[in-house]
Amino acid sequence: MFESIGRGWKITKVSFGILVEHKKLLLFPILSAFFSILLLIGFIAPFFLAGLISLSEEAIGGILFYIILFAYYVGTSFLSIFFNVALVHSLKARIEGSDASMGASISFALSRFTTILSWAIIAATVGIIMRGIERAGSRNAIGRLIAGIINLVIGTSWIILTFFIVPVLV
Repeated sequence: MFESIGRGWKITKVSFGILVEHKKLLLFPILSAFFSILLLIGFIAPFFLAGLISLSEEAIGGILFYIILFAYYVGTSFLSIFFNVALVHSLKARIEGSDASMGASISFALSRFTTILSWAIIAATVGIIMRGIERAGSRNAIGRLIAGIINLVIGTSWIILTFFIVPVLV
């Protein structure tokens, strides 16, 4: 197990070195942020146009709120994972001694569309569960403490898992 962690750490250091050397690869996270902002605008704009300025559960309605939140989580997760897959593809190509263009890396990520979408749905489900735990525990101090501990454990586990899943997708 420790060999895998050591190997993963070594690959991470090499990848950061490549990012420092090839600044154009930073376009992948920039594109991810740009499209995530566009997605947010796309989700918020209809509510402003409809006069529902508050995007709270009470203003929209319980089930509809969670459906919208889930769709937004899926969208942002997809964009994040998609551009991470493209970035890892470019980094992998450089580690192997070749040079994948941005277009080739995006095409590669597109070839993994259904896998990325599936993982985004799983990520959104985890996000909704964590939000539900947080909301359920918000009634009193003990509930907030227990919900916080549960979310800390789930959240930390989730961060570690997602760190390792993108290279697997590539």
